[in-house]
Amino acid sequence: MKRFFILSLMALFSLGLTVACGGGSSGPSCEDVCSKVSECDPAEDYNECLSMCDMFKDVLRDDVYETLGDCTMEQTCAFMEENGDFCFEAAMAEGSLPAARSLIERMCVAIAACDTTGNYTQQQCVDEMTGVGEGSDDLYYSMSMFKDSVLDCVADCIENESCDDLANGSAEDCMTNCGLGFESSDDI
Repeated sequence: MKRFFILSLMALFSLGLTVACGGGSSGPSCEDVCSKVSECDPAEDYNECLSMCDMFKDVLRDDVYETLGDCTMEQTCAFMEENGDFCFEAAMAEGSLPAARSLIERMCVAIAACDTTGNYTQQQCVDEMTGVGEGSDDLYYSMSMFKDSVLDCVADCIENESCDDLANGSAEDCMTNCGLGFESSDDI
């Protein structure tokens, strides 16, 4: 159950993070970025991009949001096609790893408590989610992009869920209720 839960969390968080609609208060507007995205990929739905941009605006750290939008506007379509993760990685560098680690540590208390065998510790969970050993650091770095208030909301919600509810996907509900209910049909 613990591995399914961890993989589900990573998949959910990663799903919405690959759409490059951004632009902070001093960066480009959502309209400008989404026009650029549509120019580079005519199959990309402009209105869906605007909707995603509005959702990101509410949950991403200001520096992350601005970097994602600025980078998207600065790059050529050819560059973005060849280096699809460039702007995402540039924006991720503006995140807060200590805040993401705090979320992961709090989530792992709940996850480890649900292990009926008693063989899975909070530290093992943290190690898996932060990329130690065979773990993946995708969730760790992705979560660093979100505002502290969003991370606290997710952690508070997960801490209040029963093991049965967590096993049945309530963590996804927690994320949605905290503003992380992203759905995207295409990756950019």
